[in-house]
Amino acid sequence: MATLGPHNPYVSPDNLYNGIAKTVEAAGLKSPDLYFTKPTPEDIQKRMQAAEPQQQADVGMQQLQMQLANEKARMDGENARRKLEMERELKLAEIQQDGALKRYQIDAELNLKREQNLAEMAGGAALTTAHIGGMPG
Repeated sequence: MATLGPHNPYVSPDNLYNGIAKTVEAAGLKSPDLYFTKPTPEDIQKRMQAAEPQQQADVGMQQLQMQLANEKARMDGENARRKLEMERELKLAEIQQDGALKRYQIDAELNLKREQNLAEMAGGAALTTAHIGGMPG
């Protein structure tokens, strides 16, 4: 009854009372009426009607919680997607910047070699090599 409520197909309020009464009798007590009150059909109906709005409110709350959980999951997924996109863009910019730096280093080395070659041709003596960043070559 506690789990499935008063409309469950397994236990009616009368079944519950009868079970409690038999337990009291099996415990050696004379009358279960001293300890428990047998519910009348009117009392059962009133309690069932009073429980319905609460059950409907519980169902509404559960639906709201499910909607909130779904929205949170959607937002978490969207945030994860955005984070991956930003990381990808950052990595791409880093690769482009590294490429530009390497091109600059290569251009600087080529210009230096050109000038060394021109100086050797003009003066006949070899100049010492100078390296600007990166690996020589």
